[in-house]
Amino acid sequence: MTLLIFFLVIKYFDCMKHILLALILASSIASALSCGDTLDWGLNTLSGNLFCTGAGLAFGSGTSTLDCQGFTISGNGSGVAVTVNRSSHNTIRNCILTNFERGVSIYYSQNTTITSNSITNNSHGVVIENSHVNNLTNNNISENLHYGVYFDQVSLGSNIDNNFVCANNQVVGDSLDILNGGPKLDPPDDPPFIHHPGLDLAPFDNDTLLAGGLVFDPAFGKVFWEMGVVVDSHLGGYKRLPEYTFYMAEDASVYAMFNGTMTMAAYQPDSLDYEISIVPSDPTLSNYILFIDHIMNLTVSVSDPVSTGDFLGTPGKLYPFPGPYNDPRHDNSSFGIVEYAIRKDDVSHCPTRFFSDSAFSSFNESLNRLMNEWEEYKSDYGVYNLSDHAGLGCLLYEYSESSYGPNSGGVNTCGTVLNFNDSNQSGACASFCTTPVSTTSTTSTTSTSTTSTTTVPVILSVNITDTQFVPSSISINVSNYVNWTNKDSTVHRVVDDNETLFDSGNLSQGQSYSFQFPNPMNLTYHCQVNPSLTGSITVEPDESRTLLIVGWNLISLALNI
Repeated sequence: MTLLIFFLVIKYFDCMKHILLALILASSIASALSCGDTLDWGLNTLSGNLFCTGAGLAFGSGTSTLDCQGFTISGNGSGVAVTVNRSSHNTIRNCILTNFERGVSIYYSQNTTITSNSITNNSHGVVIENSHVNNLTNNNISENLHYGVYFDQVSLGSNIDNNFVCANNQVVGDSLDILNGGPKLDPPDDPPFIHHPGLDLAPFDNDTLLAGGLVFDPAFGKVFWEMGVVVDSHLGGYKRLPEYTFYMAEDASVYAMFNGTMTMAAYQPDSLDYEISIVPSDPTLSNYILFIDHIMNLTVSVSDPVSTGDFLGTPGKLYPFPGPYNDPRHDNSSFGIVEYAIRKDDVSHCPTRFFSDSAFSSFNESLNRLMNEWEEYKSDYGVYNLSDHAGLGCLLYEYSESSYGPNSGGVNTCGTVLNFNDSNQSGACASFCTTPVSTTSTTSTTSTSTTSTTTVPVILSVNITDTQFVPSSISINVSNYVNWTNKDSTVHRVVDDNETLFDSGNLSQGQSYSFQFPNPMNLTYHCQVNPSLTGSITVEPDESRTLLIVGWNLISLALNI
């Protein structure tokens, strides 16, 4: 009888072994990712290291999470390890990304969370272009050939906090390498349609203090402001100009830049002038619109045709109300202002890109001369830096105005606080800097090979909306994390119902909070700001440990029998 029971137990374990192997194989097949894959909705995990000779992984249009679980995606020096293109509310976590042209590339996307990753030995670590409200926390972004983290000028509203950013070899030296430089994009394929600069540009006259229609005055920082330059906003803070801006004489002339039709004339009571729009006559260019802001004494009306060089009106007053300088010249003064913007689909484009060859040749000569004359007038030869121009008079080729605020730098390792109002913040890599993400390392000698692995806990994501936690009820294992991310424009604060276990503090839009659960438990929690938002968590014992205990108990039972 004993032998029969022992035989049955052995067969039971043999059967269970095959079942477990089948489950593991099915799980591996379901979660297997390959180079070049586009990630599906929901959670995507790596089950092993990936080596890619080109592109790594890319996020699709849906909301998803890539959890590498401590595995490595490595390349041959080309391509991008992880790409987020025209997508939103995605997460990249627990990844080791190395030896690519870019570790992470975010393009025309928003609300991307990059957390607990090691991004090292790439040409660029993290590159964020035309993307807003991103969250970079707890990453090791180090020893990249050029920039550790690169933001172009139109990417705003991001939070960079608690990262280890060191030893990236950008040309300014060993620095945190946060650069607000403008991307230098290729010109468009659209045909040129601008044939006039829109104003008179003549050499500076020291007697009249005029350069054609432009007026020179020592109170001005610049007489011509480039597209994409950062200026103080009258609403507070700062903004980037999406247009050419000229300070002009009050009686100067404003002209049509191309043949077209006037489609708008909006009166602006805050500046006592108009903003007008003109659409090109060429129907293939109908999506492009010329906006001329701050214009008075209009000579045309809505629906009127206009021709290149037509006189449209005079500049608006630079100071239509009593001025800020306590100088009577500025009170309803003779200074004017006019702004020219070329927009398509709510994106501003550098006007330089659309000048005909003959018009550009003249404009190039005149604008370069103007900038040089202004620097001589100010005795400051660093006012305009042409090496920063993506196109003549433009720091950017494209710019989408946004309500998002500036990027904010939290406290990061190496003892430096990031300040995104500056181009770069330097800081030496100190010995106390530590890598915030667990890694696997191998040390080999001629006689021995040692591998050490630190397990990266699983993180389950919960989104906070104005109506609920998503998902509202979750089940996790001991030692795993829950990561709450606020997707709302309003503040939320996550606390357990007893308010003794965890407290996220106030979370603004895009900010996250994680908590690791050390013991099995059942609990409920809520938002302290909006108590109607509730959720529940079941923390279960570690499944692998439980299976091992159950298996050992069965074996012991069989042996005792």
